[in-house]
Amino acid sequence: MADSLKLVAGNLRNKRVTRKLHQRNGRNVSFSTINNNGEAYFNSTKNIFEQHHQELQQQPLTAEALSTSQQQQQQEKVDEEGQQTQQKQSQSEREEEEEEQQEQPQSQQEEQSDEIDLQDIVTYQSDNRSLVFAWAYILETQRKDQLEEFQRLNHNNIKRLTTASPTSLAENLDHNAAKLLLRYSDLNKEDLLLMRLLLSRIVNTISPSLARRTRMLIGRDVYTTLVTRCAPRLSHDPFDEAIEKSMNTIIDSYVENGSIAAQIAICDIKSGLLKQEPGSSHLITVKALEFVVTHLEAWTKTGKTSEADYYGRFCCLFDLIFMDTDIKMTSGDTTSITTKAFRTSNEKQFGFNSKNGICGRKIDGIIMHKDLELCLCECKPLSASPFILTKQLVKNLRSNGCIHHHLQSLSDQDEQVEEITGVMYVICDIDDVLVASKVGDLVIPTESYDLESFKKTIALLFHLKKQLKCLLKKYRPRQLQRKRDILYTVDESSPPSSPASMYQSTVNPAIYFSPSKHVCH
Repeated sequence: MADSLKLVAGNLRNKRVTRKLHQRNGRNVSFSTINNNGEAYFNSTKNIFEQHHQELQQQPLTAEALSTSQQQQQQEKVDEEGQQTQQKQSQSEREEEEEEQQEQPQSQQEEQSDEIDLQDIVTYQSDNRSLVFAWAYILETQRKDQLEEFQRLNHNNIKRLTTASPTSLAENLDHNAAKLLLRYSDLNKEDLLLMRLLLSRIVNTISPSLARRTRMLIGRDVYTTLVTRCAPRLSHDPFDEAIEKSMNTIIDSYVENGSIAAQIAICDIKSGLLKQEPGSSHLITVKALEFVVTHLEAWTKTGKTSEADYYGRFCCLFDLIFMDTDIKMTSGDTTSITTKAFRTSNEKQFGFNSKNGICGRKIDGIIMHKDLELCLCECKPLSASPFILTKQLVKNLRSNGCIHHHLQSLSDQDEQVEEITGVMYVICDIDDVLVASKVGDLVIPTESYDLESFKKTIALLFHLKKQLKCLLKKYRPRQLQRKRDILYTVDESSPPSSPASMYQSTVNPAIYFSPSKHVCH
């Protein structure tokens, strides 16, 4: 099937068969797409082209055609050998790559669309952001036939971007992203993670290895300045003296006399609070500590703890801290509608445009109020390898970058969004660059010696609660207003639940996602 389609594609090109081309963003839309093996395919119109190919086979082949056929057979042999080599990749590496791309549901894989709509990005790109995004999409989908033409058309811009001295922090990141794209074939897995952060204009100060490499790329002085500017935003309110005293009493009782003594102390403290301060942060703090003290012995006896176990404990703790708010966290893998909107925008502009096949990120926990996403949380067990943890962090940074840009689009132009995420790092918007800085560690105790560290976890969650309530108060009215504004402007092609105009980024393109049909590197 693939052989006949390649012959048909060549015949169509030679005969200058044309089709009505859609116009989008001022660029032409091609009617063919390229799969992972570099072969052309035409979705559900394949029967028409098969019939046309059968007619061609009845005609005698010229010497030129025979030569072309032999070359194609040789190329197919090379392709087959390449596929066999690629199949030798270990199962663990394939699983890591599958996490990066969201697979289509089986029903969507089997159902082919009547519309063929590949965005033609092999054009002159005058804007630096569009240039590096289009370049990255071509490289990650390994469209080698298009890469050479793209680099020829954009030679001067690529040279200028990679050699000129940046005049701003944002240009600095674009400049270094372009330099990595120049040597894409030599990049290792960690290089690719760094490249995707730079393309998204995100500076990671959390992961030691990526932070060190980022510092080398953008300059030590620039990096130090960013860390200094973020520092004031990392502080959180300490507990007042009464709460601190109650927590110390409970922890000391557990360490010295065990679970029963600690639960008796909790009952005494709760009794007084229920009479004097019902619904107070003091009472909520005691309830959170009670949850841990009650289950700690069982957790200690448990052998290997799964990712689901860790996440389940955190969800219960989150529900306790946020019990007096309308802010909830989803449980289990849930698709983020914000990341889906940004990814769809990228695919339409730079990749494979499929109305039904583009998925948002699957997130462990989405913290939200109704349909307003506020931040995204991920969970990985401590047994995961350092690279897997770093890879998960990079995904989470880009996903939360989408949340930031969406909230920014609801802001007035002179406002700045300061967002704290559920995994306890803060995203600061500095000179059009998102800087991620660690706030603190979230510890779910597994033994009595962890209880002291757990005090900081509760404090951080209360700080998160304060920040998210501020975000909700500011952005929920604006989100509702935008819904009213677009109520009568949504066309039939946009899902009413999440029209594209609901997710307007301040910088377009803003966050880089690997193409939905990219080739393992």
